[in-house]
Amino acid sequence: MWEVIDIETLRRRFNITGSCNPKNHYMVGLDSRLRKIKEIYVDDGNYFVINRGRQYGKTTTLRALEGYLEDDYIVLSLDFQEVSTKSFTDEVTFSNAFTKKLSKAFGFAKAADKEALQKMLSDFREQNSKSGLDELFECLSRICGNA
Repeated sequence: MWEVIDIETLRRRFNITGSCNPKNHYMVGLDSRLRKIKEIYVDDGNYFVINRGRQYGKTTTLRALEGYLEDDYIVLSLDFQEVSTKSFTDEVTFSNAFTKKLSKAFGFAKAADKEALQKMLSDFREQNSKSGLDELFECLSRICGNA
């Protein structure tokens, strides 16, 4: 008797470097974990931390969570590893570096009103290039309020 084999299943492999993709890699199902994170933390407006050693699925979980939340929330992804140490020297330098990263993240966001939110951030950057954290947090509060 011949058995039908799904060729995509044969192409999957165990991944030991970088983020996993369920189409390409064998991995533990994340659905229940993502649902819990959304219900317990995100929907209630709480902070949470994903903290584990190397190769425990932190990046994979965050990327899956981004896709899981994008229908209900504006999800922005920022990587501070790409920000130089010089960007943390003072409030003004950090605020400028942060708003630049945030503006780039808005470009990748899947949100109907992302252009309006990005314009608010651009207007802030043009008017407040010498502003510190207080002004930055006011701008972020306005953006969140309008989102």
